[in-house]
Amino acid sequence: GAALPILREHASRPEHHLRWFDAGEDFLFRLPMRLQGPLFAVNVLVPLLWLSRLLKQFLVDGKPPNMGKLWIMAMQYTIWFVSVESDHQLIGLAFHNVCHGIASMVLVHHVVRRRLLAWRKQRPETMSWT
Repeated sequence: GAALPILREHASRPEHHLRWFDAGEDFLFRLPMRLQGPLFAVNVLVPLLWLSRLLKQFLVDGKPPNMGKLWIMAMQYTIWFVSVESDHQLIGLAFHNVCHGIASMVLVHHVVRRRLLAWRKQRPETMSWT
């Protein structure tokens, strides 16, 4: 998830500044730059392993992939990648704070709405305050 891009951010060049909200934030710790490559490799391998598992389930088991989840995962990985890799202040801030925030809100809204509808259908008697 988000741990790898954050760790990669902490292993960035010494002149690279943390721009979470661009309010003078500073890193709590720094990692050696030599970890940048291994962290990047793991950041690429994790989604590739997940996608290969989905592909196997589709081809062997006939289980269709959840396209909404695929879209959200692709968006989140792209947003984190651009926000961590960007040296441009506005691009980094926009991708991290705006794009990531909107995609996360859409995901949370969708999941909560589906769970609420399932709850209403399965256990309507538990939806009262008393």
